[in-house]
Amino acid sequence: MKADKIDYNRFEDGDDLSDGGIDMAIRINQTPVYYVSRHGRFRKYFSRSAAINNLAHFMTQKVFDRALRPSRHPDVKIDRDDQTIWRRGEVRKEYWEAHSRCMRRIRLIFAKQREIEKWKTKHDKLIAEYQALTKAKPF
Repeated sequence: MKADKIDYNRFEDGDDLSDGGIDMAIRINQTPVYYVSRHGRFRKYFSRSAAINNLAHFMTQKVFDRALRPSRHPDVKIDRDDQTIWRRGEVRKEYWEAHSRCMRRIRLIFAKQREIEKWKTKHDKLIAEYQALTKAKPF
């Protein structure tokens, strides 16, 4: 990413401008809207599942673009009533397989983050109990 081509007016105050991790790719604000931003694309969704699904689409499409592999079959030309109609090609099977792998990995990452947060709250609670016990030590 070239620094002189970045339009900083498009970013909000809390945005991470690094090449960042997946934890910044989806975030929830005070409104019940999930913000998905990855690889220069940005969308808002009302449900977590739609946000994860489209984040996986963003990431999968970026991988296919970088690998110079088409994600769709070629367009089909249809002649009807002396008119030419182009029907867009179907999405390839390997794209759907990569998309499902990406969704599974995103869900695993979020599950691991939830487990880490649970552990941290338990750890903080135990530290607070330990400090309270050491302060109340009778000797």
